[in-house]
Amino acid sequence: MVITGMHQAITPVVFQNFASKGYDVLMPTMLMSTFAQAAGVLAMIVKVKSAKEKSVIYSSGLSAFLGITEPALYGVIIKYKRVLLSVCIGGGLGSAYVSMMGYHLGSFTPSNVLSLAVYAMYPKFIRIIIGALISIISTAVLVFVLQPVNPVKDKKPIIKTSNAENTDDTDEVEIYAPIEGKLTSLQNVPDTTFSSGAMGDRFAIIPEKGVVKAPFDGTILVIANTGHAVGLRSNNGVEILIHVGIDTVELNGKHFNVLVTQGEHVARGQELVKFDLDAIKKDYDVISPVIVTTGKVSIDKKKDGIEIKSSDLITVAHP
Repeated sequence: MVITGMHQAITPVVFQNFASKGYDVLMPTMLMSTFAQAAGVLAMIVKVKSAKEKSVIYSSGLSAFLGITEPALYGVIIKYKRVLLSVCIGGGLGSAYVSMMGYHLGSFTPSNVLSLAVYAMYPKFIRIIIGALISIISTAVLVFVLQPVNPVKDKKPIIKTSNAENTDDTDEVEIYAPIEGKLTSLQNVPDTTFSSGAMGDRFAIIPEKGVVKAPFDGTILVIANTGHAVGLRSNNGVEILIHVGIDTVELNGKHFNVLVTQGEHVARGQELVKFDLDAIKKDYDVISPVIVTTGKVSIDKKKDGIEIKSSDLITVAHP
């Protein structure tokens, strides 16, 4: 009901119950639902391998116990359909118990763990505790039984930044491959402007596909009319320059098709520029420098020459 917003229709019924009967029987069932959602999310700790997803589970699960269930619902429960099923069943079992036991709540209170103090003011409080335990335990057991382990782990960057250990991880920006091809050192670029490190000691790609894609979510800072170069800024300030080929500005836009405009917001993996790789190869070196303005991300010899795709995490930078 929360997913569709229909839970709002219950509130008038609750207040009508208080006005006409002096008590309500619906709010205790809402409390069982809250406990089930929190338990279902926290049970996923043992089902996921991603450290980032675990952090989401911890925060949303604990906030669910405090009555803020939206992060748990939209961040975890809906994502894993068997968790959603487990939560519905577990919450339903706890609700069925408190309803059958005839618990009556005499005053309005939010549905969270702190509200137990209000529930304790009325007779048969033990029924609420038992119902909560039924919801929590049954939901957790169902998640353990029904939900398979998600083996996906956090991607490790191909290139590690040398100063990453001194930076707050919450500010990091994951930079994915903007061009598919072979990773190589910037020193292999036949242009001293890049290879000397004057613009930064970064990395380069030898393209195997004629498409430049956004390496992260951000904004187009600059896009050359000729299409040979594009600069982006991430949502938290990391900037990157992608230069397709060497001296390709001389083509004056020939063989390039620009797909975005300056100031446009782009999502990771979105196509920015298409270029005719075979045509450009005939007269120009297509090795493409990628300059990141923050963090030392030069590659070592072991990484030189490996094949990379747009789904590969190349490095992590910090503003």
